[in-house]
Amino acid sequence: MNRVYSELATNSYGHVAQSWRQKYPALKWAVAVGLNNQAMQVHLQWQSTDGGVRDKYDYVAYHVYADADMRCPQPIYVNPYNYLLNDQYTKGIVLSEFGINGSPQPPTAAEVDNYRGWVNGLPAKVKFASAFVAMNPTDQWTSYALDSITDGQTIGDHWGGY
Repeated sequence: MNRVYSELATNSYGHVAQSWRQKYPALKWAVAVGLNNQAMQVHLQWQSTDGGVRDKYDYVAYHVYADADMRCPQPIYVNPYNYLLNDQYTKGIVLSEFGINGSPQPPTAAEVDNYRGWVNGLPAKVKFASAFVAMNPTDQWTSYALDSITDGQTIGDHWGGY
């Protein structure tokens, strides 16, 4: 994680023509961390020789994988999220793939409304959140496909603008 940032953002190795922090000043950088607390702690640990990832990256990206929202009782999802929310060194949070453990059918209007309500109530530290859908799924992801106009309208009618 630190090498990628050093290579692209600051061009510390001299392999790109111009550092991306300079070339793309509006680009925000997010670093993905492990799903459970232990893996996340390894990724976020301080490295005294070249700083920690929270010093370099704008956001910490966390895959939620929860059924419907972060109010679910499963500590594996809630504990790391709460840690990031309360961590003074985490500047911002990007949440992804919530709903992946939900129903094996495309989300209903009620489920989309639940997601939207949850997203609208997120703290300011959370900069982005996305539900999991598979637009062109492989056999592994067919249960998450939005493969009819009705499925697409459900998302569009209830999620639009969020």
